[in-house]
Amino acid sequence: MANSPDGAQIERSIEQFLLAHPDGALWVGFSGGRDSSVLLHALSRLAAARARQLRALHINHGIHPDAQRWSQRAIAQAESWQVPIEVHRVALAGRPEVGEEARARAARHQVFRERLGPDDWILLAHHRDDQAETLLQRLISGAGLTGLAAMREATRIAGVRIGRPLLTVPGSLIAEYAQRHGLEPICDPANQDPRHERSWLRTQVLPLLAQRHPQITARLARTAGWMAESADWMSAQAELRRSERQGLDPTVLNIEDWGREPEPLRFELLAGWLDSLGQPRPGAVSFAHIESDLIEAREDANPQLRWGGGNLRRYRRSLVWVADRAVLPADWRVSWPIDRPLSLPNGLGDLRARGIAPDAQPALLEVSARAGGERFRPAANRPNRPLQHCLQELGVPPWERERLLLLWRAETLVAVLALDSGAVLLRNEGVEGWVFSVGA
Repeated sequence: MANSPDGAQIERSIEQFLLAHPDGALWVGFSGGRDSSVLLHALSRLAAARARQLRALHINHGIHPDAQRWSQRAIAQAESWQVPIEVHRVALAGRPEVGEEARARAARHQVFRERLGPDDWILLAHHRDDQAETLLQRLISGAGLTGLAAMREATRIAGVRIGRPLLTVPGSLIAEYAQRHGLEPICDPANQDPRHERSWLRTQVLPLLAQRHPQITARLARTAGWMAESADWMSAQAELRRSERQGLDPTVLNIEDWGREPEPLRFELLAGWLDSLGQPRPGAVSFAHIESDLIEAREDANPQLRWGGGNLRRYRRSLVWVADRAVLPADWRVSWPIDRPLSLPNGLGDLRARGIAPDAQPALLEVSARAGGERFRPAANRPNRPLQHCLQELGVPPWERERLLLLWRAETLVAVLALDSGAVLLRNEGVEGWVFSVGA
């Protein structure tokens, strides 16, 4: 392979990547197109790659009428190179206005998360021309510093290690390699359809720029590299700020005096925090929504924004990411003989009581979800107050107020428990010393 200039540079780029990242099994994102065919073919000829359980991963998005035929061709091609291959059929989820390309990418990454181990690599065939396209696309969208860094040779997204061994290789060498080795790649017409942003940049914009500036892709790729170095510096500064704004709970970010931070640093701080939670990084538009709709919302508001596998919420001077969790049915209420476990609905576990003297045990308690409008009296000589006010004084956020177990004796509320743990948040004098737990 190294006898030709194209093969030498491709082989050298791959070997340098493998030396820089010597651990982990190798998967190749294999569409069967020209670029991924070159990457898989080149890797299949390297003993160092085969020694790391080299495999191909083909995603059938079901978008094109020939998608099934393409999958069969990808299987045949990988098998001819004696590379094991997996094929996964996916359905595009999400809102149509997000765009087909973005939804297809999300579907691919979902497969990556499901199939790859924590130390595995998914290798993608992006090359220098792709890097130039990405930078132009990010410039058009008004991206910040991190976005202008475009694609990284090695990164981790949502727990998945992503490598791009060909990122510095010109697209012309990829084409020469494919021709020299007689590769017959799949041709997806969408790659040449100018209705798609990247295809328009590839087929219309970059060729026009290259007429006046023949080295345009190399220059844009170099700029992306400089942006990456600057973004890394900014990320380090944001990491320092984040350590000052995070406490023991990683899902909580202090936003006191948020506006005093420069906007680029705020963006990276927020993006780094979400990334640390395994949640999507915001783009420029969604970052603006988070600031205006959550951080800058009225003090008495209860704002929330759907984000990743949960919701972003603001409580007092903190931004909180709350994972999706099961809740009790709103009208749920049952009798509970407290000398035995109570199975909670929706797989929430069992409620247990202990530390109750036999002579103090009531025959039954009623257990319910919170419906709203309840009142609580901590002692006979204390006023009967709205439960909501009691919870607010304790600093219980609104979303946690929706996940409570209420314990009743007759029609009197005697205790309020946290649904996740059974910890007692409120109790009256009749249940002092009682201990509750929720678990399997």
